[in-house]
Amino acid sequence: MVFLTGKIRTHISLNALTSDGSAHGVMDQGQEAGKSPEALAERIIRGLERGEEEVNFGGGEMKALWIKRFFPRLFSRLIRKQKPE
Repeated sequence: MVFLTGKIRTHISLNALTSDGSAHGVMDQGQEAGKSPEALAERIIRGLERGEEEVNFGGGEMKALWIKRFFPRLFSRLIRKQKPE
């Protein structure tokens, strides 16, 4: 089974380290707006029960998955224009 997830609200950015090794200590905006880990777990279980080969889970950012799949060159151009969050 393949899992493709969008933004999930975890503490990974809070626990991340900066380039000098100090704690980042800030919840990134993208992560804060993400889906809950509990909702992801429920979706994974449902996918396993149904025997799905691929489980996609996320918000609006998941549109990028379909653009990449069907229009890879367009995706490449769009992603190069993105600013990091």
